[in-house]
Amino acid sequence: LRIMIAGVRRILEPKRAQAIMILKTKLPEARALRAALVRMDDAVLKKEDLARLLQVLPFDEEAAAIEQAVADGAALEPPTQLQYELMKVPAVRPRTKVWEYMALFRDKQARLRPRIDVVRNAIRQVQRSTALPVALGLVLSLGNYLNGGHERRGQADGFKIDVLPKLQNFRDNENKLSLVDWMVAQCKAAAAKQSDHELARVLRLHEELKLVFQAAKIDLREIENDVKALQRELKSYQELAVGVLQAPRPRVRDADGDASGSNDDGSDDDDGADPFRERVTPFFERGGQVCKQLDDTFEATHKEFVALRAYLQLPSGTTCQQALEVLAEFAGAIRQATVKVIRRQPPSQGPSKVGNMDELISDLRAGKRSKLAEQRKMIAAAHVNDADQKKLTLGQNMLKKTNTGNTLLRTSGARGGRGRGGTMRGRGG
Repeated sequence: LRIMIAGVRRILEPKRAQAIMILKTKLPEARALRAALVRMDDAVLKKEDLARLLQVLPFDEEAAAIEQAVADGAALEPPTQLQYELMKVPAVRPRTKVWEYMALFRDKQARLRPRIDVVRNAIRQVQRSTALPVALGLVLSLGNYLNGGHERRGQADGFKIDVLPKLQNFRDNENKLSLVDWMVAQCKAAAAKQSDHELARVLRLHEELKLVFQAAKIDLREIENDVKALQRELKSYQELAVGVLQAPRPRVRDADGDASGSNDDGSDDDDGADPFRERVTPFFERGGQVCKQLDDTFEATHKEFVALRAYLQLPSGTTCQQALEVLAEFAGAIRQATVKVIRRQPPSQGPSKVGNMDELISDLRAGKRSKLAEQRKMIAAAHVNDADQKKLTLGQNMLKKTNTGNTLLRTSGARGGRGRGGTMRGRGG
């Protein structure tokens, strides 16, 4: 590191020296830098300036070589001279690192808190939703329809939540209408007739779960890791700050070279205030409180998710993000189907008027299978001019399915509780 050229001792590698000279052009001159470091003047040194300054400050090996060169009376190169001027501030590197962290901490905790709040409020939206239980009950009933001839699957008390995104794969014989489309069409018809206010609630599912779409992109485990990392960082920098406070107190020198105190080594033996001590002590006190609040909020959010997992009877290994992703996809599918039905449905005729789907469901549930032929003739005789109307006639398609030997419909109420192994199967499932 030490090379003498024409009385000037070269300590830094050429690339390192060049980098410092480039950074120097973006920083105040040496005395103004020293004054700003001692006073912790945010107006002079902003967060990005502190990052640049850390790249300029000498490392331990460089500092030792510079001190030796000064002791030998050797001249220093301009980049090394800048480093030497900054070394006059005691514990300059840890002081700068602590100051920079104080600025970064505000940003880090400011990013963490909204993410926790979004997840927590999304969980509460799921728990308070009145549309979700109705929608899940409707899915259960339709699942028992499709598996009505099975001794076990047609009598399910519940179903696994991961079946919800697969409902889009249940298509009619023409592959134009999904089970979600039919569900929404029936709910829309019920809302238009004001005949079933419970079903009409399903159309509001995406409104009741607004935050779920955003929270589904957030991993609660990552938040936990970030909170713990912030706590560790705060403790580490607090220990670094203690070392700075134990170092000699720097004298305050402004850009013009005035100073309070008279020691040439950069220390200050007067009883004046220490800006570093005045700022870092309350900072770490508040930082500890912030970390505790974040940790408490996270723990409360995690407990609310555990309660939600029990409410939905999900497996213990299900993560918060997995559960919210499924619900977001289901609510999004209902929203898309709602828009599709509104665009395609003729204003004068609801989807259940063609094929008398509601009556057919009621008759089959009551065991009146003798009416199947009559219903089949009614559907065959229906004259539908609008091609889009055919897409909403799931009753006709389901009747075709009965001709192939598949048991069609069997409705059960939307009962809660854990299922007896019942699953939902369909053409695309």
